[in-house]
Amino acid sequence: MAVKDTHLREKIRAIYTRLDGLRNTPRDGAQLERYFRELQAMAGQLPDPQLNSKLSATADRRVEAYRRDPSNANFRAWVYNLKRDLEEGGHV
Repeated sequence: MAVKDTHLREKIRAIYTRLDGLRNTPRDGAQLERYFRELQAMAGQLPDPQLNSKLSATADRRVEAYRRDPSNANFRAWVYNLKRDLEEGGHV
């Protein structure tokens, strides 16, 4: 279902853009955690509970996964999948 609310669409676009930037940015654990906290805060403002949950509930797991495996493959897959979900849902 496409988002019709312009303000919500702008917030989702900001999250999408941030995700795009994260894919190719060199990062350490502290930087990654800051990015995810920022995404959690943005997601918390979305009135769409499913999208909110998808963004905010994953942050802690991704930070832990990165700490366990700094090669970061899981993180990149998560970013790719979330971007695809936003695109297929007509959110961006």
